[in-house]
Amino acid sequence: MLSCFYKKQVKMIKQSKYFITGFFLLTILLSGFAPKKDKTKLLARQWIMTGMEVNGKAISTKMIERQQRNGMVTILEFRKNGRCSVKISTSQGRITKRNEWKFEDEQKKLIITHKIKGGTETRQEFDIIKISSKKLILLLKDRRETQIFIYKAYKPKKRQRRR
Repeated sequence: MLSCFYKKQVKMIKQSKYFITGFFLLTILLSGFAPKKDKTKLLARQWIMTGMEVNGKAISTKMIERQQRNGMVTILEFRKNGRCSVKISTSQGRITKRNEWKFEDEQKKLIITHKIKGGTETRQEFDIIKISSKKLILLLKDRRETQIFIYKAYKPKKRQRRR
């Protein structure tokens, strides 16, 4: 009687192993076919530059904070419709460049295109290192240098009306 009970237990354990193994395999297979999240919703907001690296050398956070206090700020604004703007504020004033953006390579690359008068375009191709609702890290490589740009989500302070 004990051996019959033991055989049933062994049989149940083997069946549960096959079930669990099959379940995990099915989960892994289906996750490969699951639609990838569209990063447009994460990107579509304003971003303020909080850090930068050039050829592996970080620009200090203190220096960037000091520049921001002195009015030197870089803000990116991406819209869901594929348009974006870069706002650069300095002590001499503010420059706004209007551009277009799109994803490439399964949303691993961010392409920003700027149209110049006369119909010519400049194109910058960024690798997306990280994108979340709070942080954006982009990598730009060109012939001479590698730059990493670190941004955090930004909401401008609403100005109070004077009475």
